[in-house]
Amino acid sequence: MLFSRRWRFMTNPLTKSGLYPTVEDVLSDAGARLAADDVSSALQLVQRFVKAVNTDPRSIARVFADHALDDFCRTLGAGVLARFSAHRAAGNADASPEGTVYLATELYKTGGHTAVLEDLLKTGSFAGRSTILLTNVLGTANLEAIGQRFAAYGIDIECAPEGTLEARLIWALERLRALRPKNLLLFNHHEDSVAIAAAQPSLAERTIFYHHADHHLCLGVTLTYDLHADPSPMGYHNCRDHLGVDAAVYWPLTVEDRGDPGPHRRSLTAGGKLRTCSAGTRNKFEQPYRFQYADLIPKMLAATQGSHVHIGLLSESTLARIAEGMRREGIAADRLIYIEWVPSLWHALQEQAVDVYIGSFPVTGSRSLVEALGSGTPAIAHKSYMSCFHGGADMLYPQAFAWEAFDDLLSHLATLDVSALGQEARWARARFEQVHMLDALRRTIMLGQDAHPAPPLRPLYSDPLQTLLDDIGISAREIDRLERDREQLTAKNAELAADAHALRGALGDIHASRAWRMACAIRGLAQKVRSAGLPL
Repeated sequence: MLFSRRWRFMTNPLTKSGLYPTVEDVLSDAGARLAADDVSSALQLVQRFVKAVNTDPRSIARVFADHALDDFCRTLGAGVLARFSAHRAAGNADASPEGTVYLATELYKTGGHTAVLEDLLKTGSFAGRSTILLTNVLGTANLEAIGQRFAAYGIDIECAPEGTLEARLIWALERLRALRPKNLLLFNHHEDSVAIAAAQPSLAERTIFYHHADHHLCLGVTLTYDLHADPSPMGYHNCRDHLGVDAAVYWPLTVEDRGDPGPHRRSLTAGGKLRTCSAGTRNKFEQPYRFQYADLIPKMLAATQGSHVHIGLLSESTLARIAEGMRREGIAADRLIYIEWVPSLWHALQEQAVDVYIGSFPVTGSRSLVEALGSGTPAIAHKSYMSCFHGGADMLYPQAFAWEAFDDLLSHLATLDVSALGQEARWARARFEQVHMLDALRRTIMLGQDAHPAPPLRPLYSDPLQTLLDDIGISAREIDRLERDREQLTAKNAELAADAHALRGALGDIHASRAWRMACAIRGLAQKVRSAGLPL
């Protein structure tokens, strides 16, 4: 038996999605599966539990890590490694560790942590051959797109073969044993229990946990690594000051420097009205929260008498809400420029002659803020009552304005003139050059544990009552949804019952009919004829 039988009882999850009443319950269930040598099921229970927690919007920037879940994954991986290590010798066991392995769940053609990994390759900070290993536990990795994305770097990309989670774990462990990397960098998705189980301390000379999934529950956060890299001031201070991660270092986000934009030359300078811009898809804006983006846009356009550019896909309901608000305010539809996607936000801000970039809320888009800084675009962020992760004011230059309520934002926009915008453009570009250029990241990596700490956070003024009301609103909407589902099921049941009644009536009519009695008699006579051996 590979694992002990100290877990004997299983607890039914609260929901079909995999949510349990307590962490102890999910681990008791997972441990019972291990005791029965069902490694895949144990890994899947943890994976589904984390995903179920993160699906609830109330978890954002409140639940970040759990040591018991992390320890379970690492212990499970150590057990699997010990099992096959006893029978298989490691390749190149006497060779010195070399090269770098990036262990990720999956990567994408654009954006997100994929761009971060690419930036790390650009720094040239990790010597030797580089290899990307993908656990692909979600089964959605597009290897062709990933290969095209990293073709210029001469990097090896390997993906776990289709199979169970246990098979993927064994594959990852075997590849790490064979590669014996000098550096192992973890880029796991929140729920990837396989990646955390595979990242055993003995398999690399140095292991670095890159905490890109930093505003939700993420596996692996609390474990001991040589370095724990946080890409935002919010994540760094949260991990170091609240989660007790002693190895936390700040590796600032970077984007490609597309050149000093020079003097601030925007539409306002040419005598036009203020042009604002926000970027982000629906998951950044369409969350249960006191302030709704769809309500802000009409108010802002009415106040500035200017125009607004939105870049990123929004839902039809949000677009309709914005359009209705603009109609009520008597605002022409062409003053909202809606662009679903652009290859470069930096270039889009310049091409659209944007005066001010307004960061997404309630979920911040940190990389978008960095692009705004680099392009020399003045930026504004939201100062959320929930957490410093909502709004992203700590990503900006110290002088940047952060609004608490719509009236604050509208009043500030009214004060902006050519001189103020020009000064803020210089502050934005200076912040980018100081913190977010590739050279800055390269210097930070070279310093290792001695890297400079992240800038201090702005004061956070929480509003527990409004947060509670937001939570109650979420619960009320969930109850309404369940009630609608119940009513639909009741109506469907009634419809089926009526159909069944009609069918029973029809059958009764058929059975009572003279034709039915005659058919039954003929069938009986035919059976007697067959029994007598006579031809029909």
